[in-house]
Amino acid sequence: MDKSLKPIRKLLRKWAATAHERELEEELKKLHAQFNEWASSKMTSFEISDAIHQFHEGPARRLYGRYSTSHLEENWLIASAVARGIIMREELPAELFECIEPQLNFVETEN
Repeated sequence: MDKSLKPIRKLLRKWAATAHERELEEELKKLHAQFNEWASSKMTSFEISDAIHQFHEGPARRLYGRYSTSHLEENWLIASAVARGIIMREELPAELFECIEPQLNFVETEN
């Protein structure tokens, strides 16, 4: 790999991981709310077990699939996260924003 690309690659990995964590956190908050319902006897043990299963088969699997892709797609992942408001443009270092700008323009145009 070209040494000049190493810092960008590192930033891409970092921000892809940040987007993954933020999306996973949102989904886990929903599951946590269901645990609170279970703890206050508003859900049965069977229902919370089903909620856990649904989380694993649904959001957890979808996010794992999205973010465990090839590192060649990290610029697209970050652009998508910016377009969906998971990452704010202002958070990104200028050199990284410049790198994902073509993908971001495409994603925003398609939506």
